[in-house]
Amino acid sequence: MKSIRPFIDIIVEFLTESTPPENLPQTDAIFVFGHYEPLVAHHAAELWKKGKAPRIIISGKGRDVIPKGFETEADFYASLIESDGVSLEALILEKEATNSLENVLLGIAACHSIGFNPKSLILCAMPPLLKRSCATFRKQFPDIIVYGSAFPMPEEWFTFRHIGRLLENLKDSRNTPRRATCYQLRFRQKWPLQQKKSDNPRSSDLAITGAFSF
Repeated sequence: MKSIRPFIDIIVEFLTESTPPENLPQTDAIFVFGHYEPLVAHHAAELWKKGKAPRIIISGKGRDVIPKGFETEADFYASLIESDGVSLEALILEKEATNSLENVLLGIAACHSIGFNPKSLILCAMPPLLKRSCATFRKQFPDIIVYGSAFPMPEEWFTFRHIGRLLENLKDSRNTPRRATCYQLRFRQKWPLQQKKSDNPRSSDLAITGAFSF
């Protein structure tokens, strides 16, 4: 493992987009991509307590792994974030998204449904998902300024299982256009009224997207 660690660090750095905490400005909200890893939720709560944003948006239904006792990833993260001292009134939950593109589109739709129109966001996700998450937001909502924010990855995460997923995700990024088209079609079928309209037929294409697991 030690012999390949420098290579793994390069991959993680490539897949991660993160602004140092001291350089993060105050934003309209913190946007959390659902997952089963508690560190993502705790990181978002810490940013909130530091005054980086007054609201936290949590998006995610989940697919294969949802912690016992919770119906969605959003419910799981909301429980963790509340236990960290964040007020319930600060949370906006979206519980239908099953991939990164849906997180973005449905998360912002949930905000708009209550009259909240964020212009700047701090994105919290698994560190190797942040570059893709930021790119997805910038493509779908170019008027929203986004900043990635990563937490330090624990040493115990650097297992052969996680390394295998990193390599799969790196490979997947080469098939972006095809996968983006598939996800756009799925979204139109499930939520036809949510898809944004444009005179530019390519404007809804996604630069970097997909269900990205780690």
